[in-house]
Amino acid sequence: RGMAIRELGYNENDDFTAEQEDAIEELVQETKEKWDFQAQSGTDIHEVFETAIKFYKNTRGLPIMELRAMARKLDMTEEQAKALYDQAAAIIEKIGGTEGKRRDFLAELIILDKGLKVGGTADIIHIKDKKNMIIDIYDIKTKERGKAETLDETHGVLPGAYERFGASANMRYSAQLAIYKKMLERKGYTVDKRIIIPVESDLVKGEDGVWKAKNPTVGEFIDLNEGNRAKGIELADMILAGKLDQKGSPRNKSHMDIFKTDYQDEFMGPDEWLQNKTEN
Repeated sequence: RGMAIRELGYNENDDFTAEQEDAIEELVQETKEKWDFQAQSGTDIHEVFETAIKFYKNTRGLPIMELRAMARKLDMTEEQAKALYDQAAAIIEKIGGTEGKRRDFLAELIILDKGLKVGGTADIIHIKDKKNMIIDIYDIKTKERGKAETLDETHGVLPGAYERFGASANMRYSAQLAIYKKMLERKGYTVDKRIIIPVESDLVKGEDGVWKAKNPTVGEFIDLNEGNRAKGIELADMILAGKLDQKGSPRNKSHMDIFKTDYQDEFMGPDEWLQNKTEN
């Protein structure tokens, strides 16, 4: 509501007319719909990368039935869906290199650490050195084209550690992937790169009231080990020590269960899963 009030140019301390209240409520509802669409669209784009991994090094390319299913899910023409798939496939080729193999990749890998009480899902794990168990982590981040949330800009200062680290989305992403890094390194792996793969789209609401993502474009890698972004590792240490929540605010009792998981002991964790992959 506060964001809607500011976007409409109103003063939060004012008494609003009935017409202004209607405008605020309309914008709040539209924003919620847009956010829900963005979340689903992001999931759909992640699946395009999963498909690119599935058919990595496949000499026959993407089967037509896969393409048609992808186009339907993305609400795109086949040509548009193929253009997005080709971008994702080019990224996977870039990561894997000329000697890469399909088994070098893991997609949507659940990572758990009951000791740290942390759980998460890594979008893409690339096993770059099986013998020495060296891996890279890639995370796909989708955003609306023209918005600055994935740029290294500080949009105000949040409480706690962000006063020191900066409140950019990339710093939060750096902390997220640093937590994944620490979990995997506690299991014997060496994590070399932490990379963001940005995907931008135009979000358009049609006359039928349905949101659509138009012209998705995969951007250049964002290396989280470079520059100020590398401080995400220190921020992750503070989060894992229980001092902060993921937004950089001082942790209180209501935050204590954030990282607890309900998985049972028999669940195959990433240590076993990755070990199986590196041994095959």
